[in-house]
Amino acid sequence: MYREPHLTKKSKECAIIWEEWYEIFQDENGDQIKRKELRTQWCQCCDELSEMINQEYLTNPRYNNLKM
Repeated sequence: MYREPHLTKKSKECAIIWEEWYEIFQDENGDQIKRKELRTQWCQCCDELSEMINQEYLTNPRYNNLKM
């Protein structure tokens, strides 16, 4: 998905956590505590990925002349 392997790896990690959470979320009798823990882990993973993307944008010369 990303050109940088470390970003793709982190994105996949977040996707795996989300899929685990979604399985429990679909089950009405699912473990509420586990659901909350997975959601917290997923949010933290997404925050870390966001920071990694920002750092890549700031430090990678490929993005120096990118207009937004």
